[in-house]
Amino acid sequence: MAISTESLWGALPHLRDKINTPKRILQEQAQILADATQHLLVGDVRATGQGDSIIVSLNIVAPTLNNYRVNIVRVKHDALAYPALVFNALDSTDVHGTYCNDERALRQKLSEILGSEKVHTVVQSLLSQASDEVVESSAEEE
Repeated sequence: MAISTESLWGALPHLRDKINTPKRILQEQAQILADATQHLLVGDVRATGQGDSIIVSLNIVAPTLNNYRVNIVRVKHDALAYPALVFNALDSTDVHGTYCNDERALRQKLSEILGSEKVHTVVQSLLSQASDEVVESSAEEE
C-alpha cells in the first residue's frame, strides 16, 4: 500500500510577504554608510546562530586601513525577528540592552545609537585616517 505524502503545513507564507528583519535594517544602514563616505568606510553585517538566538552585528570597516573594524551595534532575537534586544557595542555600560517589540522601536533605538556623538566621533576618526591612506597611496603612485 502506498503512503500519501500530503502537506500538513497548511498555507505557508510566501517570500514576498517578508518582514523587515533586524538584519535587513542593518544592511540598509551599512549601505547608507558606504554611500555617504564614498566607500572609505563600509558597514559589515553578520548574523550568527548562538543557541536559540540569532545575533546580528553591524561593524564599521575601513578597507584602506587593512579592513580595521569596529563593532557598533548587536541585535539579538530568536526565530521570531521581534522582539529584538539591541546592544550599543560602544557603550560598555549597555550590558542588558534595550527591548524593541517591533520594527518601529528597533529603528528608533538604532537611530539613537547610530546618530550618537560617540559613533560620529568614531566615524570621523576613521574617515580621517582612511582618507590619509588614500592620499598617501595616490602620492606613492605619482
